[in-house]
Amino acid sequence: MSSRKRLKTEEDIPLTVTSDDADGPSAKLRTFVSQYRDRGVVDGSFGELKFRSYGQASPYVRVTKDIDPEVLWELMTSCWDMKPPNLIISVVGGDAKFVLKERLKKVNKGLANAALSTGAWIITAGLHRGVSKYVGEAIWGGANCLSDSGHPAVNLVGITTWGNVHNRHRLQGEKGIGRFSVRYRLQKETAPLDLNHTHFILVDDGTVETEGWSDVEVRTRLEQYIGQQAIGQGAKGRTIPVVLLLIEGGSTTLKSTKKALKRGIPVVILDGSGGAADVIALAARKKIKNELLKLEDVEEKLRSALDLKWEGAHAPPYVISLMRHLNSILKEENRDLVTVVRLNESDAMDIDEGLLRALLKAEIASPEDQLDLALDWKTSGSAWQDEIFTRNRIRKLQVTSLGLIMSFVFKNPYILRALLIAL
Repeated sequence: MSSRKRLKTEEDIPLTVTSDDADGPSAKLRTFVSQYRDRGVVDGSFGELKFRSYGQASPYVRVTKDIDPEVLWELMTSCWDMKPPNLIISVVGGDAKFVLKERLKKVNKGLANAALSTGAWIITAGLHRGVSKYVGEAIWGGANCLSDSGHPAVNLVGITTWGNVHNRHRLQGEKGIGRFSVRYRLQKETAPLDLNHTHFILVDDGTVETEGWSDVEVRTRLEQYIGQQAIGQGAKGRTIPVVLLLIEGGSTTLKSTKKALKRGIPVVILDGSGGAADVIALAARKKIKNELLKLEDVEEKLRSALDLKWEGAHAPPYVISLMRHLNSILKEENRDLVTVVRLNESDAMDIDEGLLRALLKAEIASPEDQLDLALDWKTSGSAWQDEIFTRNRIRKLQVTSLGLIMSFVFKNPYILRALLIAL
C-alpha cells in the first residue's frame, strides 16, 4: 500500500544528505557521472538531498549549459529510475514576489489531479520561492505519496541555475565521490532548493546570482527531446505530449511563452493569477483577427501587472520588445495553441480540464490517441463535448475506428453523454 507523506513546509528546515551501500542509488549515480563527465555532467557536484524525518531522497546533478538532452533523459530514466511520463507539465511564472491568492488554491488540487491521473512529470524552476514553491506544496500536500516501489507518485523536477542556488558550495564534493553526507539549510531572503521537489538539475553557466537564460534553454531542449519520445515504447503509437502552464510571471515570461509556442507546445494561461498571465489574457480578449495589437490596447495592464514605468508619449525599446512578444504569442497560427483559464469566473473550468482542453485543441495527436489521452485524464468536464466529440472528429473517427469509440463509451459515462450531445 502507498503511504501518504505529510506536507513539507519551510518550518522543516534541517536537511541532510545520506549515502547508501555500494550497490544502491549513490553507486549508480557515481557510475553515471563517470561515464558522462565529458558530455556535460560536472563531476563531484552530485548527490542526494534528504530532509530529516522524511524517507524520500531527492537526487541532484550539476551540468553545463550545453548538455545534450539525450544525456539528461538517460540520467532520469536509467540512473534515477524515473518512469517515463505520459505527459510533461512545464510550469513557468512568478518568482520571488509571487504570493498565492485564495482563488489559486483550487489550481493546486487540479494540477495534482492532472499529474496523478496521467502519470505526468512536472517541471519547474525548483526553488523554494514563487510558483515553484507553491507547486511543490500542491503536489506533496494534495497528491504525492510513495508508490509500492518507494518512488514518488509524481515526479517534480526542478531545473535552475547553479550560480543562483543558496549554499551551493555544500553541494560540491570530490570527483568520483559526490556529496552524500552534507547539511543544507533553508534561509529566508535566499534562493534555496525547494524541499518538495523530487529531482534537481543545476545548470552551471559560469554566472553567480545573475538572472540568465541557460537554465531555461536546457529545460527547453529537454522538454523538446522528451516530446519526441514514444509513450510506452511505442505501444500506443503516440509521443509524449508537453503543455506549458503560465501562472503570473514577469516580462521575461513573455519571451519564454513565445518560444514554447514557436516549438508547437500548447500553452495554458491562468488569467487572474497576475503578471504576464493577465497581460496575455487581456490581449487575447482585445485581439482582432489578423490585426496587430496596439500599445494603447494593453498599456494600462502592462504598467500595473508588470510594474513598468515610463514617461512621455513614446514607449521605450523594452516596451516595444514586449509588444512584439505579445503579438507573436497571439498571432493567428497560434490560436489553437493558446488556452485561457479564467479564475475570476464563478464557472471557470478546473485547471486539470484546462490542461486537457489545451492538448486536445492543439490536435497534437490523432483523434484515437486524443481519446486515449482523455481517458487517462479521468476528467468529467465539458472538454469531452467541446474538444473531443465535435462533429468533425466523430466523422474522422467513424471512418477508421467506430469500434474504438464504442469501447470507450462503455469505459466512461461522460463519453456517452458527450457523444449523444454531439450527435
